[in-house]
Amino acid sequence: MDMNKLLERALIGLDDIGYRLDSLGITSKVNRHTVIAYLMNEQKYFEGEADSLKARFENRKFQLAQAFDKIESLAMGGVDLVLQPARSTMASVRGILKV
Repeated sequence: MDMNKLLERALIGLDDIGYRLDSLGITSKVNRHTVIAYLMNEQKYFEGEADSLKARFENRKFQLAQAFDKIESLAMGGVDLVLQPARSTMASVRGILKV
């Protein structure tokens, strides 16, 4: 069966249920328009949640990149600190040998 025909039959059935509920005095809020509005509202809600998750993910990714940059700079500073005595000694030896 074609999807549009199936959807139309479902909406007609929904309208029929809404009409019967309204005629019984239970509620007049069940019809295709309220259901479509509800579904569109939920779609926007889920899109907002997806955007929120994406923003949090990007924020964490940025924080990790900053942390890795800081770790790298600390490691390079540590290497320079460890090699400083050897560089000083080499400079002294070169000064004595006048190389």
